[in-house]
Amino acid sequence: MKKLAFLVFLLSWSPLLWAQVSSCPDQFKAYNASGQEVTQFCVGQPIRFKSCLPNTQPDKEYYDFDKGNGVSFSTDTTKIFTYNQPGTYTVTQLINTGQISQKERTFVVVNTPPPVFTVIACAQNQVRVKITDTNYNNFLVDFGDGTKQNLNRGASATHQYSAGAPLKVIVTASYTGATCSRQTETTVQPLPAPTAPVLDNIRITTPGTAGTLVLSIKNLQPAYYYILERVVGASTTLIDTLKNPANATQSYNINNINTATPACFRLRTTDKCGSNLNVTLANICSQPLTATPGNNQVVLTWPFYREAGNLENYLLYRNGTLLQTLPANITTYTDNNVVCGTNYCYQLTAALKNNYSSVSNEACAAVTTTNALQPGTLSSTFTPNNQVALTFKPGNSNQPKIITYQKSQQNSPFTTFATSDKTILTDANAGTNSGQLCYQAFFEDNCGKTSAASNTTCPAILAATLNPNGTLNLNWTNYLGMPGAPQYVLERVAANGTVLSSTPVTGNTFSQKINTAEQQQYFRIKATIGNQAEISFSNTVLVQLESKFSLPTAFSPNGDNLNDRFEVKGQVYGNFRLQILNRWGQIIFDSSNQQNGWDGKIKGQDAPVGVYVYSLSATDSTGKNITQTGTLTLVR
Repeated sequence: MKKLAFLVFLLSWSPLLWAQVSSCPDQFKAYNASGQEVTQFCVGQPIRFKSCLPNTQPDKEYYDFDKGNGVSFSTDTTKIFTYNQPGTYTVTQLINTGQISQKERTFVVVNTPPPVFTVIACAQNQVRVKITDTNYNNFLVDFGDGTKQNLNRGASATHQYSAGAPLKVIVTASYTGATCSRQTETTVQPLPAPTAPVLDNIRITTPGTAGTLVLSIKNLQPAYYYILERVVGASTTLIDTLKNPANATQSYNINNINTATPACFRLRTTDKCGSNLNVTLANICSQPLTATPGNNQVVLTWPFYREAGNLENYLLYRNGTLLQTLPANITTYTDNNVVCGTNYCYQLTAALKNNYSSVSNEACAAVTTTNALQPGTLSSTFTPNNQVALTFKPGNSNQPKIITYQKSQQNSPFTTFATSDKTILTDANAGTNSGQLCYQAFFEDNCGKTSAASNTTCPAILAATLNPNGTLNLNWTNYLGMPGAPQYVLERVAANGTVLSSTPVTGNTFSQKINTAEQQQYFRIKATIGNQAEISFSNTVLVQLESKFSLPTAFSPNGDNLNDRFEVKGQVYGNFRLQILNRWGQIIFDSSNQQNGWDGKIKGQDAPVGVYVYSLSATDSTGKNITQTGTLTLVR
């Protein structure tokens, strides 16, 4: 009955209501606790809904705060409501202003999480704040030192603090149409002062039009950015930005670059704020190298180092070993100390100030020649064991790849008996009994060229004849090989080659009385020419004498120092054994030492006068066995 009466009252005032609706189209508004009109609400914020129509009676104004769960008006006139969940809500008003009317409005309820933003510390007490939040519409940044700045979503601002001030940032976020806000505070550590980076080495690791350079970078700081640029004249091209390097030292590869052309680079230091810190390293440039083979030489060329003011000198390496230290004002070097057919690899280091360096690519070249080979020289000599040792010296300091050794016996044609890469060779099958031996050699070098044959060399061959009268006749062939007439020396040597005596001789023969004190005697001829250091020996010949000894048939051990002992006289050399037996065959004396003869005693007592039997066995110096038995008479 009350609702019907309210409706009748409202209809009776319809012209007036139309005028009121026109001035208050939404019919009711929302206010926060401070009485400010709001169009967005925040979770947990008390909101008062109130009619904006004139002549509104509070007791005739009713609200449903969430149409989503059904429209139902309370019997009281509650107008304040707090939303606890974000979302979109439809609020319905029922009002009697002379006639009953119902009005809906939709409002958004938002959360108030902490605002999201980043704060970056930069050099020189700067910070950069960037708003990354996607919830709020408005942001007030308070830098904590009296400076404040409004930012929108995605915007950023950089602020300079005074020295020593704390880098404190407070961000207050709010929504357009709402009066609630949320504040977050953060403090960042200032960056250390920037230090100059170091480009201490650049190296060409892969040469070519799409090659690779490697930079060695040092003294990097983790909180800074480093801009690597290529420098061409007064202009620069960005290569890369090294951000927040994890290590103070790094290697950086620059790929797909033509390494034949010098390229210069520099590093600039900056920070996340893009500050121009004026901390720039001096330029460092690559140093290409070219190796060109020539006639028994390699010609090396390179361009001037682009940053000449930083260059100290050049270090040139060949096959990894320092070849030359070169002044900074040259750009070429010729290597003449090379061997034809050999491949040489070079690398050039530009030694810069502060121990920095620029290392070139490795440039290699195989040496060629157009020169004819000079024949080598060959010398020959017999060794103590009567083999012929040959020594070959190639002409013009050429390095032989293969040497062909040839031999002739008794003027027969030369035939090859060995090929080798060795310049010293031994002919183990010399054969001194087949007449004069002669040798020659030629070689092929690493370039495939073959020399003419060397000189012919023939070692002297010695022969010895021992006559029955004890005269030793020696004759030998001439030594050939060294220019000039040879001088000869006859040497008597021990079995191990030690010289026992030497006698200058002339011609090709020599005779002398043999020394009978030694059963085996060795002789050889030494040939020399003038003051030349080269010596050639003949073969060594052995002269062997028969072993000679004697035993007495009687002795008288009476103490007169005349024939007091029975002993062997003469040359007996080894395995000596002398035994004395009595007439019953009993051994009464036994000695293994030639110097220890029988003194005529048996067990310390004088042996009876009479006849005894002796037995002798031994070997001479040639290894020949000697055995002899006989009788002896003991007298007093």
